[in-house]
Amino acid sequence: MPKKNIQKIMVPIDGSEPAKAAFEQALEYAHIYQAKLYIFSVAADFLRYDFDDFNLKAHDHELCAYQELLKNYQKEAQEVGITDITIEARPGDPRKEILDFAEEQEIDLIMMGSTGKGVLDRLLIGSVSEYIMIHAACDVFIAK
Repeated sequence: MPKKNIQKIMVPIDGSEPAKAAFEQALEYAHIYQAKLYIFSVAADFLRYDFDDFNLKAHDHELCAYQELLKNYQKEAQEVGITDITIEARPGDPRKEILDFAEEQEIDLIMMGSTGKGVLDRLLIGSVSEYIMIHAACDVFIAK
């Protein structure tokens, strides 16, 4: 367990089991430190250069789905007594958006899953968790 005072914890959510494990750990840490919990998601914007109607609608649908997922996570956190919660879903590159949000909110600890999306995504963009671990200005906890 970190020794410094943790006031703001961010949990990037992608719907994977490792992300769920990180969320469950974050709930424990939020209780221990009485920290604010930021539940965050990114609708990957890999089709940003292809602006036909189908791709734009698919992307908007994915962003809405993530917003609903975050609401479910928020409800779960509230059920265990955590009340200081912010949820946000954004479009874009998950690596950039997670780091930008962490900087904007002055996050103390990012708790995220070891891997989320499939093998093809990892080959194309690399491991998001690995990238965050290397580039984040704050501590990073990786859950399996």
